[in-house]
Order: sequence, then structure tokens, then C-alpha cells
Amino acid sequence: MDHYKHITIDERETIFLMRNHGNSLREIASHIKKSYSTISRELSRNSTGKSYSPSKAQEKYKQRKGNCGRVSLLSNPQVFEVVREHFCEDLWSPEEISNRLAVEKYPVQISTTTIYRGIFNGLFDNLFKSGSSSAVRHLRHHGKSRHNKAYQEKRGKIPIPTRFMIVREKLTTV
Repeated sequence: MDHYKHITIDERETIFLMRNHGNSLREIASHIKKSYSTISRELSRNSTGKSYSPSKAQEKYKQRKGNCGRVSLLSNPQVFEVVREHFCEDLWSPEEISNRLAVEKYPVQISTTTIYRGIFNGLFDNLFKSGSSSAVRHLRHHGKSRHNKAYQEKRGKIPIPTRFMIVREKLTTV
């Protein structure tokens, strides 16, 4: 078997049909190219008594999948309020917020990456005093100004007058 992949709804329906037709777990496993133990675990996990329903199994799977992973620290109202106050009112950068909370020995430490994720996911939109809608616009840009699409960068380039370009073309053609 290759890398583990979750059982799909189609595979669950195949398990249901083959099981009702009296096929063994090993036959089902070889037919859908899964391990015997995967099929056994699927049936024991999602069967109620002796009946197995693919749709109910899929619902249980989605519910279990939704409970996976770590909860974001910004979902805690107290942490969110501290970060919001420093970012939206004091106009601190995510680095300043994270490091200040570490220096002050705040009970919950939050990384700059978590704060940036919250900003880019829109958690802080419409919370600024200035009324700006996007929190991303309030991030610092290390002195780099913003330009529109038609802007051409001129810094660091030596301007060559067009009259020299014409003379140069004539010299190369001769």
C-alpha cells in the first residue's frame, strides 16, 4: 500500500455494498486497494450494532476531522483583545506585540506568524480608529512606498538620453 489516504464516500458505499453481499473484509480491502485493518477499523468505528451506513460514516468522519488541529490563540477573547489593542490602537507591528508580551511575561505567548495569519484572515478588519477597512494596509513596509501598476522603478538606473541611442544605432549599422 502507498501513502495513507482517507476513505472517500464512494469507497464507503463500496464497503457497504460488498459487506451486504457477504464479501469478506480481505476481499473488500483488495477491491478498494486499502489495508484489511483499515476496513476493519472503518466498520468498527462507524457501525451502529450490525448496520453500517456510508452517509452516517461520512458525517462522523467530517465531525471528527473538524475537531482535529490546534485552536488558534486569537480565538481566546482576552488574547485577541490585547493583540487588537496594540495593533489597532497603538499601531504596533506584530513583531513588537509578540516580543512585548514575552518581555512582560504575559500568561499566553503568541508568535508573530499567528498575528500575521489573523491579519491576513481579516480578523482585524474594520477595527481601526481611522476607519480603514483592511488591516493589511496598516502593516509596516520598511520604508517602501506603494505604487500603482503603471509605475516604473527609476531608482538605481542610469538615464540614457534618447539622442545617444540614435547615434549608437547609426554606428552599429555602418
